[in-house]
Amino acid sequence: MGIFKDGWDAFVTPVREFNDGDQSCEAELQATNNATGHTITYYGSTQNLHGHAEIDALYQFLKSIGWNVANFNGYTLTIHCTAKPCCKYCASVMGNLGIFATGGTFKSTKSMGISYALPYEVRNFLRNILVVTNETILSELSQ
Repeated sequence: MGIFKDGWDAFVTPVREFNDGDQSCEAELQATNNATGHTITYYGSTQNLHGHAEIDALYQFLKSIGWNVANFNGYTLTIHCTAKPCCKYCASVMGNLGIFATGGTFKSTKSMGISYALPYEVRNFLRNILVVTNETILSELSQ
């Protein structure tokens, strides 16, 4: 197995292969505090320079909780990205973090465009939560 396959399998949403060729995309990440039931929506965009839209929305959320794994575990996260399917790398990251997909959100077996990037802070957070090396993340979740 490995973190790529484990994450891919855990991100339960249908595969749909389409790409309009446009690099821009937007996504919403809904973070529900399990203790209070309060939900905050984080808006991601490819234009924010944190990778694909779903990674940017995740970045915004993780930043808001101080990149703290204990804080992260107190939330239920749902991604809404209907403009394009989540590329294979983003889908794996979503699955590795236990993020759910809303209806109309799909995943793709392809990497989508050159804008995919796993920002250092997100990569470091994954390393901490998955208890793996940076090299493992780079080798499995890189283009």
